[in-house]
Amino acid sequence: NVQGSLLTQIRSNNFVDSSDWLPRFDLTMLGEPIPYTPITWSQHSMVGYGHLHPATGPVDPVVDPFAPLPYFADSQGLVTMTRHELAMPFDVGPVHFVPYLMGEAAFWQEDLNQNSAARFYGSAGLRGSVQFSKYMPGVYDPILGLNGLAHKVVFDFDYSYSDSTRNLAGIPQYNEFDENSQERFRERYLAYQFGGGPLPNIYDPRFYAVRSGAGRSVTAPYHELVADQQVLWLGMHHRWQTKVGPPDRERIVDWMELDTGVAFFPDADRDNFGEHFGLLNGRYAWHVGPRTSFLANGVFDFFGGGQRVWNVGVLSQRSRRGSMFLGFRQVQAGPTNSQLVTGSYSYVMSPNLYVATMGASFDVAEGIDRGESLTLTRIGESWLLHFGVGYDRSKDNVGVALLFEPKFGSYGGGSMQLNSLLGIY
Repeated sequence: NVQGSLLTQIRSNNFVDSSDWLPRFDLTMLGEPIPYTPITWSQHSMVGYGHLHPATGPVDPVVDPFAPLPYFADSQGLVTMTRHELAMPFDVGPVHFVPYLMGEAAFWQEDLNQNSAARFYGSAGLRGSVQFSKYMPGVYDPILGLNGLAHKVVFDFDYSYSDSTRNLAGIPQYNEFDENSQERFRERYLAYQFGGGPLPNIYDPRFYAVRSGAGRSVTAPYHELVADQQVLWLGMHHRWQTKVGPPDRERIVDWMELDTGVAFFPDADRDNFGEHFGLLNGRYAWHVGPRTSFLANGVFDFFGGGQRVWNVGVLSQRSRRGSMFLGFRQVQAGPTNSQLVTGSYSYVMSPNLYVATMGASFDVAEGIDRGESLTLTRIGESWLLHFGVGYDRSKDNVGVALLFEPKFGSYGGGSMQLNSLLGIY
């Protein structure tokens, strides 16, 4: 339950926002019991010398709009943080409770204004869960693929009250929390949609991360993303399971999955733009058969200009040599309203050796093609080598990508890793 890491990182491209670490050391410990008590101790500490590099703008910002993101500045120096959590799990009948107390001390030699900054952050809360089950062995339907049915549902909650001694706006974002392509889009979007002015908090990804609790956990890789907040998370997770296989080798599989969640903010004006409820989310999967699944998910906010994002699709893996996905995605947030039909196909050209993945998208709202991509993957014994070519119609841009990654677990025509390359999940 103890892990240490040493990282040295130097920026290679000046057109992206990135950090140098010269070097950085992290130490993480999880769930260490405190002797003679029911309390466990978890912690994450780091120290390093960082140099934050904002992206260099294009030569002609008229042809290629650009506005720097406000949380990247030319800051450098010592960056250190230590975060600790005490938790005391216990059960009351079937209900599992975990009260917890977390504290953090952080220091930046240079903030966004090149001044030293220190921050103390604390959070106290209670999380819990309870599970209910119902077993129906008499349910049988060969058309729906049911051979007995078990329904399991877990209700969970997480209430926390957090306080920070420093506002997030002045803290530099040394730890990357977004992809380079998304940051480049925001730099264009800020210049194009808001005239290069300040990004409204509704669309600021750092405030979105704070609302969603991305930086609250002990092991969060971007500890900067916390602020004053009071929130209650409510969740409900359903699983409908059945048996498949020959009578002497039956196994249990998920037939349907449904996960839902919502956040309640008592201080709505400070934490959620005036609405008490937000970040309503859901995920549904119906595994019609062993090779075909119907998928849907979405996330919604209730304040004006908030996100309304959802997508539905069908994933079919007709053989071990390939898989196919067809879906529809709606993205609505403020001035953005996008309706995309997306499709992809993966094919194993030779068993356990080469895989081709093709994808395309069409904007239904605009009635135009949005782009295509082709990825070739070489499957080695321990490594995967990806070579991809893509065309982005919105930017009239052709891109080439080369990715080298370690191989974990199985990888083939029936592997879900094929779909992750396309961003389906």
